[in-house]
Amino acid sequence: MSVRRQAFHTGHRATAQSWYLFAAACYRVAQVPLPDDDPRKIPMYRKLIRDFGCAGSLSDPPMEHVEIDNGSGAMCGWLMRPPPRAGSDGAPPVVIVLGGFDGWREEYYTGAVQLVQRGLAVLLIDGPGQGETRLMHGLHMDMAVHEAISAVVRPPAGRQPPRSHDRRLGATVWAAISRR
Repeated sequence: MSVRRQAFHTGHRATAQSWYLFAAACYRVAQVPLPDDDPRKIPMYRKLIRDFGCAGSLSDPPMEHVEIDNGSGAMCGWLMRPPPRAGSDGAPPVVIVLGGFDGWREEYYTGAVQLVQRGLAVLLIDGPGQGETRLMHGLHMDMAVHEAISAVVRPPAGRQPPRSHDRRLGATVWAAISRR
């Protein structure tokens, strides 16, 4: 039995979560230099998803694996939510974290935890050409990348769009970052 499973089965949830995150990070780093046609890449990436998902299942509330269809394929991510707050008026604001050209969503987990601890939900997403979105669903970056990203930002059926001040805040942060 692996140390992460042993920790889980003996009730050491925080230790188990740390080991699952460590294992997922090892698989992530190990698969990076492998070309996509290497027969070891996809099984290794599936182990990354499995162990990262196991770590997320130990969060409170549990992290959720999501797939967002954009018409050309599925964009995959992890939705992290804060615990419900007494007196809150519903769903918390969501920060969407999309890695760079060669970024992988799991690399942003530590920063996402900081946001969740402050009452924000976080969607760690692999865009077109990244991670699970590319490897498992064949979605590559092309000239219509804006359409793929729009599918992530668009609220799911039955959900209200963000309040206007939420959009302004995001635009302000984006403008401040892009000037640097």
